Amino acid sequence: MLDVEEFRLGRSGVPFSCVDEIPECCGRCHYLVYQEAACALPYYFCGYNLPDRINEAIPACQPHDGES
Repeated sequence: MLDVEEFRLGRSGVPFSCVDEIPECCGRCHYLVYQEAACALPYYFCGYNLPDRINEAIPACQPHDGES
């Protein structure tokens, strides 16, 4: 079972075969990363917390300023 908080923090990935476990908002997010490795199954993970991310846009799953 997917630990959504760990996924959103980029600490865990979801195998390609379990993509239906990813929250709906993640499926539309530009921080959703698909990774293939020669020695492992392909998987998805959240790239928002990567130090080299392309921009500072806040994903829909994160609280924005002025929101509760």
